[in-house]
Amino acid sequence: MENYHRYHFQVEANINNTTLKKYLSSKGFSAKLIKRIKTKGSFWVNGIEKTIIAEIKAGDRLVIDFGKEEPEINPENIPLKIIYEDDDLLVVNKDPFQVVHPTRRHLSGTLANAATYHFLQKGIMAKARFINRLDRDTSGIILISKNTYAHEFIQRQLKSQQVKKTYWALVEGHLKFRNGVIDAPIGRPCPFSIVRSVMEGGQEAITNYKVLKEFSNLSLLELAPLTGRTHQLRVHLAYIGHPIIGDSLYKETENPLLNRQALHAKKIEFVHPRTKKKLIITAELSADILDLVHR
Repeated sequence: MENYHRYHFQVEANINNTTLKKYLSSKGFSAKLIKRIKTKGSFWVNGIEKTIIAEIKAGDRLVIDFGKEEPEINPENIPLKIIYEDDDLLVVNKDPFQVVHPTRRHLSGTLANAATYHFLQKGIMAKARFINRLDRDTSGIILISKNTYAHEFIQRQLKSQQVKKTYWALVEGHLKFRNGVIDAPIGRPCPFSIVRSVMEGGQEAITNYKVLKEFSNLSLLELAPLTGRTHQLRVHLAYIGHPIIGDSLYKETENPLLNRQALHAKKIEFVHPRTKKKLIITAELSADILDLVHR
């Protein structure tokens, strides 16, 4: 049966005189992944284990087994806000102030520790591979793959800008236009600083925005980045004079309304690696942003 480490294919009627390797390459299996399966997994054609150079024909039934993996990160019993899960993906609504992956300053308590524990509890022997990441203080959708094929498949969509990501943010003031595009290159003025800025010679950065609601002194925006530069949304909004509420890195405020940037990864749309159908996932706003909106 199909599961998190096993894929099934039925060779199409128009496929003849080809090898298993060429067929898998046409399905998006990278050379690196094929090599990994040769080492740790197996290839099956009509119930018989084969090598990657085996010839296949129309109607053949293929089973590609990636093999099981030992986790590399210590599991920790940390609650997860799971909003979607299947054989390929675990999607969570990340809380603010949670680090995604262990670092020298955050060796435990991360989302990776929590996901590893969740996998082991469900008998899933796989590494927790993050498809997207969020800043520590940004809340919202995080995609975690259960196998290398799913990870590569969605990563390719990200690189070719086929994944549609939508964020919500509370910003200072009222924008002149209800809808607009911020097209301004982003770079790093100092190579040793984490701060980015709009600058000549920076990388192309484009953000679409829409005003969802206005309050007395701030606005709730829907943001759709067409590029994926570091801190893109935070930099762009500060650049046009409407910094994100609570963003101390790009706007110093003596008495911030929120103790972190009011930025939330609200929705993501992509083609699912197994079904090849579009999948749309949304995440509820975090409690602190909701509280600020109500206030």
